[in-house]
Amino acid sequence: MKRLSQINEKIEQSISQIISKTSEQVWFQTLKSRFEELDPKLQKNIQLIVTVAVPGIFILFFLSWGIQVSSIQSQYHERKNLLKEINQASLEMNSLRSSTSNAATSASTGSEKWSEFFKSSAQKSSIQDSQLKVTTIGQGKTSEETEESLYELEAEKVNIKQITQFAFLLENSAEPVKVRNLFVQTLDNQGYLSGKLWISVFDIKKNK
Repeated sequence: MKRLSQINEKIEQSISQIISKTSEQVWFQTLKSRFEELDPKLQKNIQLIVTVAVPGIFILFFLSWGIQVSSIQSQYHERKNLLKEINQASLEMNSLRSSTSNAATSASTGSEKWSEFFKSSAQKSSIQDSQLKVTTIGQGKTSEETEESLYELEAEKVNIKQITQFAFLLENSAEPVKVRNLFVQTLDNQGYLSGKLWISVFDIKKNK
């Protein structure tokens, strides 16, 4: 109620200032003298019209002002909500990037671990790193506890003893490794072979 009273006082002061400044204008003085020269009946009619019209003009002005303020407030809230949604989307995107990065890092670490294991087993079979090519094929079956990864191992310029010993060491190691298939072909008349092994390895799922 006190706030409304203060607003009314400000409006009355503004109107008084407008009337005061208007009455000081030359055009207003001229209009006033012409008005006073009119017939008294016509003066009353004009006064009646002004009495009805002026408040209506002020009412229309304040209604228009109120609509503009309401529109500005609505736009402000819409932009505020939009900014909130953008910030939330940005946080979700950062979280997704972090999860993707962690998953990629984990996969890369697992691949490097198995690659080192394959090379170590190959060296025990007298197969050098330069003779061995390790290729990640992709993911195999996944259970509640383990994840299967598939690899292709290609050994170049080896003999039958080396490739069979390599397969034996992989299959009978302490690591969860299974030799799925073995393919051997002759390279030249010197007895060198090219051998390919398709391997499954199993990693224990980390607790999330």
